[in-house]
Amino acid sequence: MATPITPLDLTGEQLETIERAVEAPVNEWRSVPKGTLLPLIIATVKGEDVAKYRAMKVRELVDLVTLDAPDEDAPPNA
Repeated sequence: MATPITPLDLTGEQLETIERAVEAPVNEWRSVPKGTLLPLIIATVKGEDVAKYRAMKVRELVDLVTLDAPDEDAPPNA
């Protein structure tokens, strides 16, 4: 399985776009509805239509994106 997308994978511009769309700064994203946030993060990173990801099951979404920062002590691709 591929490494999930995290907020650290976003550019500053992408981060700001999502923050404006969900009306919350990144440090408050855990309170944003995941059905809104996760598809938006994936679509923004991939440059695709968010509707494609809103149609996915939550299990699929959480396999693709996480709000947790990667463990800095873990070896790459762990």
